[in-house]
Amino acid sequence: MKLIPASKFPLKTPPGLPTHNTLKTWHSIKKHPSLVFKVGGKLFFDMDEWDAMARAARDRNVKEARMSNQEICNA
Repeated sequence: MKLIPASKFPLKTPPGLPTHNTLKTWHSIKKHPSLVFKVGGKLFFDMDEWDAMARAARDRNVKEARMSNQEICNA
């Protein structure tokens, strides 16, 4: 588990990563609880979980594209 303190996130992050404010919002609305959580009163971001979520999203997109292409070829 690669944890990064949310306090280390700058207000403007590189493309593809959530901002510090987004992390605070996700935690307050309990969105992605395995990605953003508190330990000892500090907010942390799990980079390994982020990578797993990105891979899963990519795999879903590839699967959808393949299914769509099959439908076009079979039409």
